[in-house]
Amino acid sequence: LPASAGPLRKTLMQPTILAATTAPAVAASTNAADDAVHSFGRRRRVQLVVALVIFVLAALSPLVVQNAYLRNVIVLTLMYAALSQAWNILGGYCGQISLGHALYFGIGAYTTALLFTKFGVLPWFGMLGGGIISGLIAMGLGYLCFRLRGHYFVIATIVIAEIGLLLFHNWDWAGAALGIDIPVRGDSWLKFQFTRSKLPYFYFALVLACVAWFVTWWLEDSKWGYWWRAVKDN
Repeated sequence: LPASAGPLRKTLMQPTILAATTAPAVAASTNAADDAVHSFGRRRRVQLVVALVIFVLAALSPLVVQNAYLRNVIVLTLMYAALSQAWNILGGYCGQISLGHALYFGIGAYTTALLFTKFGVLPWFGMLGGGIISGLIAMGLGYLCFRLRGHYFVIATIVIAEIGLLLFHNWDWAGAALGIDIPVRGDSWLKFQFTRSKLPYFYFALVLACVAWFVTWWLEDSKWGYWWRAVKDN
């Protein structure tokens, strides 16, 4: 271009200058995103390996722990570890602080025990039925409670849990405050009853805790996990 076309030359060079200045920023942003993805994947692989090591060590712990009382403590610990993962999904990923999870855990337990003592349904089927009934009740109550936010949601969950506690404490058919007397007639995997050994309960609780943790770990990188974290950060 001739010298007289200086303004035109400057105008034509502006896209080139803009591209030259923005290209490094775009490349840096892309590299940062790739690093974040690789870091996230690496962290998840480390979590999986660490969890497998912990579960293997836990499975071998009965070789060291022979005391029945201590084994019972471990069974309860594993049971609450599985329960904590259920709370982690709602409180950790969704950011909804619930104080009523014990209600649904109790409904599942009561359903299993009542089906066995009142109708002779084996505990394996009773646990399945208890999970379904507890889940349906949780969905119904959740439809109402999730319309609340913040401390109002927290208060609603604990109030519902206390109402459930009072109902079961005064419901004679369900044992009221005395609870449910479950007859034990020897060791049986079919009825899931063992008079002295805690090992069957231990390994069942361990498998339950493993499944609960793995499902939570899988959900973290699923579209559901991203949706729930978006709800939390909204």
